[in-house]
Formats: sequence, C-alpha cells, structure tokens
Amino acid sequence: MAQRKNLRLDQGSDFRHTFLYREPDGVTAIDLTGFTARAQVRESIWSATPLYEATTETTGLQITDPTNGKVVLTIAGSVSEAWLVDQAVYDIEVVDSGSPTRIVQGTLFIDREATR
Repeated sequence: MAQRKNLRLDQGSDFRHTFLYREPDGVTAIDLTGFTARAQVRESIWSATPLYEATTETTGLQITDPTNGKVVLTIAGSVSEAWLVDQAVYDIEVVDSGSPTRIVQGTLFIDREATR
C-alpha cells in the first residue's frame, strides 16, 4: 500500500520534496537501483489532464540515492504560478521491468500567491 503524504506548495516558488521509500517497518530502505519513476499532479483524481507530469527520463523527478530509496520531486515556480486551484492530488510510481508500484500519494495544498 502506498504511503499517504499531504504536501504544501507556495504557488510561484520552486518546490522540492524528498521521499524515502521504505519497507512496512518504516526503517528499512527499498533499493531503487535500476528503477525509473513517474509522477502526476491533477486538479482531482478524475481530471483528464494533469496539471503537471514528471519522470526520471525527462524532468521533475530524480532517484537521487537509489540504495536508500530516495526520490526527489521538483516543481518549478513558473509551472505552479499558472495553476488556478487551491489543492490538487498527486502520486509517484516507481517502475522496475515495466511493473509500476505506487509509493506515495496525497493532497497537494497550494498556498496561492498574491504577488505576481
């Protein structure tokens, strides 16, 4: 089962969050050597078009320390400044040999910016 982690993002500011993929004991890291990862942010789980997509092959998502299960999600401020929502949903999947596993999901609360 995927970990549930709600996050806050300051709209218009660069966002970065590190996730640690762990065994159910919460301590033992899961080795992500050879894995890729993908993530999406959507206005709602039913939205047809994502607000943001990231992959380890393109941009916005990195497996920075595979043996310790570290995955970093980044969203540029120039991306979030266009969002017209106060909250969204997101998840991150890791993929090994074509088989995806969702590692984290949650709500992304957006603190709207006044200065533009």
